[in-house]
Amino acid sequence: YCDVLTFETFMSTKTIMASDYTDVCKYDYVEGIIMILKKMFPIETSLPLKAFEQKENTLFVKNDDGWNVMSNIELEGIVASIGKQLMTHFVEWQESNKHRLSEDSYVEEYMTTLQKMLGSKYKSDIALVKIKRGIYKHLRITTNNDL
Repeated sequence: YCDVLTFETFMSTKTIMASDYTDVCKYDYVEGIIMILKKMFPIETSLPLKAFEQKENTLFVKNDDGWNVMSNIELEGIVASIGKQLMTHFVEWQESNKHRLSEDSYVEEYMTTLQKMLGSKYKSDIALVKIKRGIYKHLRITTNNDL
């Protein structure tokens, strides 16, 4: 795992697409973020994010100084970055639908979509645990070697 890009370098190349925004709207905040992370981190060996069956619910990231356990602060930063990009798509959607402001159906759709974008259905720590668990289950591999 030595020739893997650092996590920070890898993440700097990632952007949230309109289809990702649509997924969050269709499902919900936690499921949408997990789906986005699964797309960002398909199962392959050269990823800067790893999870091992032997270390339950623990994510490892490649930094300049090697592999380290991902902290909750790092995970919060990723989720916040994704959330910020999702909100940009939400604002674009809002702008393209401003002609519907007087429609009751729009007001309801607006509120539902906003709640999904903000993840307001979840306490932030619960959302983070669910997201971490989702990406852990996606990435986990069995190995007899330590990092």
